[in-house]
Amino acid sequence: MTTNYAREFETVDVVINSTARTCGVDAFALSVIKTERQIRKLVTHLIYQFPCFGPADVPSIRQTLVNNRRVYFDGFENGFNAIYPLSISALVGCDYLRLHDRIREAVDHRNKIFHGQLTSNNLTRDDLLAYVGDIRTGVRLCREALSRNLGTMVSPGILFENQRSPT
Repeated sequence: MTTNYAREFETVDVVINSTARTCGVDAFALSVIKTERQIRKLVTHLIYQFPCFGPADVPSIRQTLVNNRRVYFDGFENGFNAIYPLSISALVGCDYLRLHDRIREAVDHRNKIFHGQLTSNNLTRDDLLAYVGDIRTGVRLCREALSRNLGTMVSPGILFENQRSPT
């Protein structure tokens, strides 16, 4: 586990280790949010590697993301796959399908929970924490693969560092 990966999930660990009655759902929601934030940062960083985009484009790209209420993990993954020669599936490898399905399920559950709706699965704290574990595994594998494969195009620390990005 890298320092950046561990640092990104420090708040999730604090929540899990708390005595709060809602620690499972809180850690779950926070894990999904962090995962979506990091893939957004990766995709926008890749966009800015193209010479046709520069600092003047930051406001319009940011506004495009603000205006689209349906930008989730899958959309950013599709964006990454469209602009990078290797897909996230190819980067992550044999665990990709299982972990991608778990992240997709987690996003769906998170959306229901955020809207005050019940999930069809009657998720328990242990179920939610199992999602947290799978999300973390997916993030770690993606982080490691990107560190190995993106080379100088993207700094190995771009993913899962607490740094500011234009979008």
